[in-house]
Amino acid sequence: MKRSRKRLDHIERTHDPNAHDLNRKEQQAAAAALQSAAGEIQSPLLRLEHKLHPLTSFVILPLFALANAGVQINGGNIFEILGTPVGLGIILGLVVGKQTGIALFAFLAVKSGLADLPAGVSWKHIYGAGWLAGIGFTMSIFISALAFNEDPAMLDQAKLAVLTASMIAGAGGYVFLF
Repeated sequence: MKRSRKRLDHIERTHDPNAHDLNRKEQQAAAAALQSAAGEIQSPLLRLEHKLHPLTSFVILPLFALANAGVQINGGNIFEILGTPVGLGIILGLVVGKQTGIALFAFLAVKSGLADLPAGVSWKHIYGAGWLAGIGFTMSIFISALAFNEDPAMLDQAKLAVLTASMIAGAGGYVFLF
């Protein structure tokens, strides 16, 4: 506890209100030391949980969702399947429609006075969030299953298109925002 208090006191003493503290090496070192001191008082189970979080959230959970969605990727021509009206409609809707709709309606809400752009948020952030909104994997698969429950071939096309659109939207949002 004393080590933590000492680190916090150091951060407070060296704080510069005109600079972003995390951009300074001294503040980064103090924050890392404080994090290390805090980690020492956590239970081993909690430390393990924090270490496993990235693996479970970004690898295991998406694989589980993909397996439960029943997306079948076989040796067929993927571009031919994605070029169908169902495939193109889903990809264009999730990739182009989401980003356009979100950016446009946010712009209209701000310009009409219904909303304010939050502090520190630019239009680039709004547009990037629109890209990321195209990752609607779970709900899109659910809606596809309702729409195409009578035609298994179209359902497979829709699932593959949703998967493809989600990957495009995620990659596009990542590139645009970073």
